[in-house]
Amino acid sequence: MRRLIGVLYLLLNSMSYAGDAAQLAIIGFSKDAKYFAFEQFGTHEGSNENYADFTLLDIDKNDFVIKPFQQTALQKSLSELREINNNKAKSKLKELHLLKPEIGTQVLNRPLSDLSNPYQAEFALQPILAGTSSDMYSLNLETKETDQNCFGLGKAKIFTLTLKGKNDNQIQTLQKDTQLPASRGCPLDYRIAEIYVYKEKIVIFLNIFFAGSEGHNMRYLAVSAHINDSYKKKSF
Repeated sequence: MRRLIGVLYLLLNSMSYAGDAAQLAIIGFSKDAKYFAFEQFGTHEGSNENYADFTLLDIDKNDFVIKPFQQTALQKSLSELREINNNKAKSKLKELHLLKPEIGTQVLNRPLSDLSNPYQAEFALQPILAGTSSDMYSLNLETKETDQNCFGLGKAKIFTLTLKGKNDNQIQTLQKDTQLPASRGCPLDYRIAEIYVYKEKIVIFLNIFFAGSEGHNMRYLAVSAHINDSYKKKSF
């Protein structure tokens, strides 16, 4: 309960002050479901610089294919920065069969105004209509404080993300931090935001909250995996 109150405080506080929340744009999955691409972009609070990141994921490895393309500029628009990234990524997109991507299915979407439990989610792989069935899962996000201090506003946190098939209660660990990656900065908390699936592959987006000069800032972090076949429900 204390963790829930804490993240709700971050959400409400970030909406009350001029923090910086990134926007997310999905490029999609490769047709062979091996790779996934997305963008996040926005304007840095304080400096008013625009930024745009373009990320290519190896889904099964839950890792970057290459270092994300990143642009930051005060004099260029977000559209210009995104176009620069897309041009730089084009040859890699062609190599990974992502020039005509598959969007997949969005099975969960929680905007920052959603105040449901930020650490847990339940979803089905297909819409559940009368007389139909679907594979059903629960997602659990656990956070843990590190020794790193975030400018006197709290300790930096790492996380463990697990997926449980509701038919057999077996648990698949999607990501388990053992230490805080230097590239992640000083995250004060995490929150389940969006989920996309395609051909038994899953990409989960977490919101990450950071301390900013004028409020709390938010970025997206993606966790990807192949959903273990043993967890898939054959029938109700």
